[in-house]
Amino acid sequence: MLFRSIIDTTPFWNGTSSVKPFSATGSYSYGQSITPIAGGMLTDFTFFLAPFSTDPLNYQAHVYQWNPVGGPGVWGAAGPSLYDSGALTFAGTPGTFTPVTINPNVVVSAGTPYILFFSTVGESQSSPSAVTQWGVPGVFNDVYPGGDLLFSNNSSSYTDPWDSFFGTGSEFVFKANIAVPGPLPLAGAAAAYGWSRRIRRRTINSLRPSSEA
Repeated sequence: MLFRSIIDTTPFWNGTSSVKPFSATGSYSYGQSITPIAGGMLTDFTFFLAPFSTDPLNYQAHVYQWNPVGGPGVWGAAGPSLYDSGALTFAGTPGTFTPVTINPNVVVSAGTPYILFFSTVGESQSSPSAVTQWGVPGVFNDVYPGGDLLFSNNSSSYTDPWDSFFGTGSEFVFKANIAVPGPLPLAGAAAAYGWSRRIRRRTINSLRPSSEA
C-alpha cells in the first residue's frame, strides 16, 4: 500500500503575493528546497506562476540534491541531476497565476535536502519581455520549516553556488507529493505532526505585496 507525504503551502497564500522576475535577463533559476520526512517517490510538484506579458518563457525543470551549508553564494545544487525535464514553455494571461506541475518520478530519501527548480539557463527566448512572477505566502513567512525559497542570478549555470537573497524563512507557494511505500515511519509521522503544529501556530495576517528578487 502506498501512502502520500504531501507538502503544501497553498493554504497560506492570499492569491496575489509574489516575487519576481524569473526570466532569461534577471534571475535565471527559481526553486524550493524540501526535506522529505519519509523516503519514497517524488511523483509531482507544482509552482504557481503569472506572466507579465503574452510572450512565452522557455525553461527547464530540474531536481537535484541540495547542499544547505554556507548560505548564499556558497550553498547550491549538489551531485548529479536527478531529473531534467527537457525544454518547456510557459505562457498565459498577464497577471493571472497558473499552476505548473512537473512529474519527475524520482526516488528521494528521508532527511535529505533536495531542490525543485525551474531555470532558463541555456534556453533561447523569442522576447526579452518574457518575465514571470511566482506566488509566495509572504516574504519571510516561514510556513514550511523543511526548506526555503531559493534563486540564482547566474546566467550560465545552475550548479554553481546560488545567491538566494531571501535566505531562510521564506517559501514559494508550492505543492509536492511523495509516494511512500507502507505506513509512514514513526519518526516521520512524529516529524509531520510536529511540523503541522508549528504551521498551525503561525498566522499570515501581514502578507507582503510583490517584492523584487
